[in-house]
Amino acid sequence: MDLSSAKFTSPAELIERQTMRKATVRLVWCLIVLYLLNVVDRSNVGFAALTMNKELGLTSQMFGMSVGIFYVGYILCEVPSNILFAKVGARRSLARMAVGSGLVTMMSALAHNPLSFYALRFLLGVAEAGYLPGIVLYLSYWFPSAYRARINALFMLAIPMSYVVSSAFAAPILSLDGTWGIPGWKWLFILEGLPAVAMGVFCLFYLTDSPAKAAWLTEEERNWLTSTLAAEAPVTSHSVAGMLRILANPIVLTSASVYFALNLGIVSLPYWLPSLARSYGLSTRDISIVTALPPLVGAIAMQFWGRISDRSQQRALHTGLALLVGAVGWAVSALSHNPFWALGGLVFAAIGIFSTYALSWTIPQTYLPKDVRPVAIAVVGVLGNIGGATIPVVVGRLHDATGSFMVGFLVISAGMLLAAVFSFRLHLIIGARRAT
Repeated sequence: MDLSSAKFTSPAELIERQTMRKATVRLVWCLIVLYLLNVVDRSNVGFAALTMNKELGLTSQMFGMSVGIFYVGYILCEVPSNILFAKVGARRSLARMAVGSGLVTMMSALAHNPLSFYALRFLLGVAEAGYLPGIVLYLSYWFPSAYRARINALFMLAIPMSYVVSSAFAAPILSLDGTWGIPGWKWLFILEGLPAVAMGVFCLFYLTDSPAKAAWLTEEERNWLTSTLAAEAPVTSHSVAGMLRILANPIVLTSASVYFALNLGIVSLPYWLPSLARSYGLSTRDISIVTALPPLVGAIAMQFWGRISDRSQQRALHTGLALLVGAVGWAVSALSHNPFWALGGLVFAAIGIFSTYALSWTIPQTYLPKDVRPVAIAVVGVLGNIGGATIPVVVGRLHDATGSFMVGFLVISAGMLLAAVFSFRLHLIIGARRAT
């Protein structure tokens, strides 16, 4: 900011701008890189499948099971992971997740049959459990409500950009096939797992657990941030009954339904898009180019939608609209027999998916009490990840039975449409509460 304009800004506004700028510059880039590498490690199996499935003897349904098994491990460990996150802090938790997921990704090169691959995918889910909910929780400790959608959107650039990175590097790495006697799909796991390990070690020394411990903020900036966040935090009962009421309220249930539908789409896009592109006769290089387009467009839409949501503060309304766009995109892709429209529909699906990612997490971040967020956000993640665990098996089985992705994609579209209805309903509930 140009300091010559400071005379037009009140001291409080100047402190706010300085603090938010410092927090964004210091933290968000690191979280983006961490999660980008994490998503690359979990989703690169979509490219590995182009040659791996035949070598390991995996059918489409069996490959879908391997993707779903990842989410079984994730779901089983998600709540304990988020509770541990709140107790031991972000640095240790994120370092543990990054190093663990990177090592298991590299170990995936040791798979030699379906059973060993299933086991490694399960371990990868255990290693990554609570990663996204933990980062969402961490961001809520640093950024007040007025900034959350745009900060979420900025951080969640990691997701579409991870698919762009995977697409860009998949073909060159797979071309190493046979180097030192190692198949290309194994090189993919080895070379894409190593950076996550290095980044996990780095963040252990770089990240700060909370604003109160931020030596890189001035005392005045620390005081403003801690007092602003404390003033925004809802008050809740610490009783078991009070906790159960929080976890059963419409905010948590809607957030879970949205995340469930979101996982239907976010899991299917990277895992099945390469196979869909291959079904149209594209080469590995062309597949890399085609699969990069939807996440690139989704990344742009995510930033646009996040800023609109911050200005309006209508979190549930904008989440519902984004889900609606995603549902339409999946339906267009499912019903089209033309490659242009099928892939074009997935571009709109990506717009809906990635925009929803940025917006949906602002709901529990904003409306849940701070002291129950770790468990509540983890529960949202557990319920939502059931979608990620089941949809790969459903789509894979339907593809084996019909030879087409049409029915599977329509299932995804229906799920996102239903979640949009829940989001619009929550918008009305929140509006009614504000009116009273």
